[in-house]
Amino acid sequence: MKWRLGVLAGIALAFSTFSTHADGTHTVTVQANIDRWQDSGVSVVAGQTLVLTATGLTHPDEFSYTDANAVGNSANGPFPGYGTEPGSIVPTTVYCSLIGKVGGDANVGTGILLPEGAPGKGPGFVGTSYEQVIPNSGELFFAYNDAINFADNTGAYTVTFSVPEPTSIVPLAILGMVVVGRRSRRLGRFD
Repeated sequence: MKWRLGVLAGIALAFSTFSTHADGTHTVTVQANIDRWQDSGVSVVAGQTLVLTATGLTHPDEFSYTDANAVGNSANGPFPGYGTEPGSIVPTTVYCSLIGKVGGDANVGTGILLPEGAPGKGPGFVGTSYEQVIPNSGELFFAYNDAINFADNTGAYTVTFSVPEPTSIVPLAILGMVVVGRRSRRLGRFD
């Protein structure tokens, strides 16, 4: 049984395309034809700021294309970058956009959606440019917010992101206590 889990994990990793660069940025390719969350290979800590850009086009069918904001064109006219779809991965978020979450696993309905990246786009909306503080810790996942039929999708978004360490006041507080303590000793005060 354990070897089966190992094989499944290996297959999942083989289909994930992510890399880390020398400058600390990460790149992941989010495929439009995958009907679940795609692992970024990066764990985030609550308080970190996720900064990202997403490029590329996806094709939800043979006649349409969209960028990560869900702006593009279709056989019926422009894809305006708004509108939701009840059967999509996140039904309350813009359809055919790039979305993200922290925690859980690749299954829909797990983890916590990222804070909305643009007003009115819905929870988990990331789009082409994103900068938000992450409220919880865990593995970072992305997905293409399509519905039901992912088999006819083509294309991908290339997501480049960084998650700098949160600024902590603890080292500053310790430094302040050391400085005040030394001063108090020099002046002969210990109250």
